[in-house]
Amino acid sequence: MLSEKEIKKKIKKGYLRVWMTFEVMGTAEDIVKKAIEEHVEKFEKDNRTEVYKKEFSNVEKIQIEGKTLFSVICEVEFLSKNFRDLINLVLIYGPSACEILEPERIEIELNEAQDILNTLGGIMHRLAERIGGIVVKRE
Repeated sequence: MLSEKEIKKKIKKGYLRVWMTFEVMGTAEDIVKKAIEEHVEKFEKDNRTEVYKKEFSNVEKIQIEGKTLFSVICEVEFLSKNFRDLINLVLIYGPSACEILEPERIEIELNEAQDILNTLGGIMHRLAERIGGIVVKRE
């Protein structure tokens, strides 16, 4: 685990300190617990993260539209080398929420911003292919 001193040192080098929460819901308690543990384990092993804190909630039984489901949450704090990596982590791991804790301000190079936009555009095109294409509306 990283110490607070090590975390601060990396933030000064440009790393981002981030909080994310993941939630898994399903019809079986043991399956949701195993699923979130495996998901967070993959997240921790991703070389774009340096996880220094994680906390799992207890599995809760909930009712949604007359159905009994089970829900479990995991909150994770980690360091990401840059904003581009953070965007990719959000796209790949689909957190329920994400917050950049530090630094107060970030700057990115133009090529990094363009790379992020092109990555997002590519994902939108792949999504559109699956649902039948992008609708272009003329006024």
